[in-house]
Amino acid sequence: MQDNILCIILYKNRGDTLVKKKVKPAEMHVSRKSAPIFGVSRKVGHYSFLVGVILALILGLFSEQISPSWSLKIMFVLVVLGLIVGLLNIQHKEMAEFLLAAIALMVVAPAMNVVSLTIDKFVFGSGVFLRSMLTYLIIFIVPAVLIVAVKVIVELAEEN
Repeated sequence: MQDNILCIILYKNRGDTLVKKKVKPAEMHVSRKSAPIFGVSRKVGHYSFLVGVILALILGLFSEQISPSWSLKIMFVLVVLGLIVGLLNIQHKEMAEFLLAAIALMVVAPAMNVVSLTIDKFVFGSGVFLRSMLTYLIIFIVPAVLIVAVKVIVELAEEN
């Protein structure tokens, strides 16, 4: 019964004139959460984020045991996961908060190095783990920030 009811939606087109469009209620709401991007489900982005954060934290704990060649490979994996997160996981409504949180992380990172040196004096070796975890987290987050920032710039350019 409700499918037969028509709704009228007003929206602006490119010529700044109001246009009326009739839409059925079933067509009105499309969940952006389930909508695929580039043919890939958003769950891939969600799982990439979880894997990236967990991987960065675990690698930070075992950073001294990882050889330099493996460290480069792991950093590459974190960068790829960050790109996937930036493309698939961050929705339009989350972009501002994500960029703000990323900026806060980048600003706090140098201060965290000082804190980790202080902690290292009290509990020997723990500061190295904190610095390594933060480094791997930043390696993971920066590609996502780059993608989201470019998305925002493109959207701003399209509006004007």
